[in-house]
Amino acid sequence: RSRLSHPDGAIVETLIVVSRAIHFASVALLFGMPLFRLAVARDPFDGPGGRRVEVWAAILALLSWLGWFAGVAAAMAGGWSDAFAPDMLETVALDTRFGRLWITRLACLVAIFAVHALGQRSRRSDIALAIPAAAFAASLVGVGHGLAGGRGGDAVAPLHAVADMVHLLCAATWIGGLFYLGGLL
Repeated sequence: RSRLSHPDGAIVETLIVVSRAIHFASVALLFGMPLFRLAVARDPFDGPGGRRVEVWAAILALLSWLGWFAGVAAAMAGGWSDAFAPDMLETVALDTRFGRLWITRLACLVAIFAVHALGQRSRRSDIALAIPAAAFAASLVGVGHGLAGGRGGDAVAPLHAVADMVHLLCAATWIGGLFYLGGLL
């Protein structure tokens, strides 16, 4: 049974879950692939579909964010009928930690797109990709349970956030690097 009490609850929850899964996978590719090139490559190489995969990962990150945002708006509105009302979209974007953080994350995504649009294949462009991608990945802590203090309360919340950021970056390095390595084999 759905946790949301409105009739669209199961659909809204499914949209959020699917959007988050696609988003996390996209984020892992966006950070892990350029980091793999920086750690392993002696000279700039693209590998099989490397930059193209990263551009598609950025597009999927944007689309999955839109799905996730729509799901949150529907959950807050009590269903789809009011989810896209201007005041509801404004509330989600500006009056929630989720929305404010997503505005910042959108700036990271724009930087990732810009590096892909402007940069040539080089170690410098991989560094320029890895920096906003690291911020993009680490900032996922703010849209989940990562800021909760747990048993230690608010006093340990910053420690939990840092630990979750490190965990997210390590997971993204692993997943994105394995994906890239798999393409080379």
